[in-house]
Amino acid sequence: MAVQNREVDWQVNRSVLECNRYMWEKKIATDVEFEVGTTAEQIKNIRAHKYVLMSRSPVFEAMFNGGLSKNTGDLVQITDVDSDAFNETLKYIYFEKAEINSQNVLATLYASKKYVLPLLTAQCKDFLAKNLHLESVCSILDQSIFYDEQELTQKCLHYMAPVIKEVFATEGFLKMSQPALKALMQDDYLFCESEVIVYDACLRWAEAQCNAKRQECTEGNIRAMLDDVIYHIRFPIMQDVEFARVVGKSNILSASEKSDIYYYLLTQDGSSMKFGCTPRVSICARFPVLGTAQQWWSCNGPTDAFSFQGDKDLDVIGVTVYGGKEKAQHTVCVEIRDSSERVLSKSGAVTFESDGSPSPIPIYLPTPAQVRANQTYTVMVTMRGPLTHYGSGGQEVLSCAGINLKFFTSSKSTNGTNTKSGQIPQLVFIPRQHSPAVSRDSCSSRESTKVERAINPK
Repeated sequence: MAVQNREVDWQVNRSVLECNRYMWEKKIATDVEFEVGTTAEQIKNIRAHKYVLMSRSPVFEAMFNGGLSKNTGDLVQITDVDSDAFNETLKYIYFEKAEINSQNVLATLYASKKYVLPLLTAQCKDFLAKNLHLESVCSILDQSIFYDEQELTQKCLHYMAPVIKEVFATEGFLKMSQPALKALMQDDYLFCESEVIVYDACLRWAEAQCNAKRQECTEGNIRAMLDDVIYHIRFPIMQDVEFARVVGKSNILSASEKSDIYYYLLTQDGSSMKFGCTPRVSICARFPVLGTAQQWWSCNGPTDAFSFQGDKDLDVIGVTVYGGKEKAQHTVCVEIRDSSERVLSKSGAVTFESDGSPSPIPIYLPTPAQVRANQTYTVMVTMRGPLTHYGSGGQEVLSCAGINLKFFTSSKSTNGTNTKSGQIPQLVFIPRQHSPAVSRDSCSSRESTKVERAINPK
């Protein structure tokens, strides 16, 4: 094959990788051609060298020099890999310089898995983990579950938890697979004021699936779309009035299922129930709005704090803080004290990164702080880093997850946070009225993601 525009003695002063790159880019002595693309419009012909491919991938070795070689000619058709992703995969094979971006990362991840290139897989996973955002996180969760990438799955769930209501509003949520929805429903860390929000989101997802498959959105079809996901919606943690109003009048659940849940709501006995009754992590948002765009919050060491009381027992497992007005890194320490100044729980110095978004960032305590009803406790946060967002319009009395909470300005707050404005927008907790009275063994054990983030903050 004739090759144009070649340098004389091009091998001189080039490394092995540089020589590989030159031979591939100039198509010198190629001996195999790939016809690649997932659609007719996208098909490209890409030439390469069998020796280089075999030296990097066991799949290509089997294709050209193993059990598959008898069925492999000099023109290889690949219909399940995007042509641009295949091109980036070859770049990695030849000279370890794949250019991963948001447009090609998922397709390149697929190619790296197909051709058993673990370091390229790691590069794709690292890119995804560092570039999670609302519009992409559902599709990334899908891929992580499909490829059994458990660490990436946990990073997706960790990202989604504090912004789950915003996630529910995305188009990506309505398109996510059933296994991804199931993983999401199994997570204890969905920051919603009520399980009704979770249930409504699942109904919207099921209706979208019916529409995509051109099926009528009947209650029977919606239930069929949800399949066993329905058992991971925690109907027993709804308030009885909520359940009767939102769920009881429909036929999404069978009569016997509704009867079991009503019985549990009245007696707290879930021994015959298929649904989980472990409460999800709850939040109480102190600030309904952000501070003005022209102002910001300094955090160079002084303490932001507030005090609070609840009318029922609860376990505080963390708080949320605002991140930087721009992309930034902060170090934060959180502690909870009772009225006698005893420290109930304290985090070490936790470093986190933010992208300029006003979405609150959860900081979890190493052990839950056990809070008794009608006693005063203080949350203290010290942060160091660039200027941050802040909240305003603070409310002093709120009802969250069936618990009435009162907030007070604390004398420990030396950085300006009070009940009206400042940092620490949300208290993250688990209601304790569910767990002491009823053993978790008496309910279904379908929910699988326990309170590990509070024990091992990341």
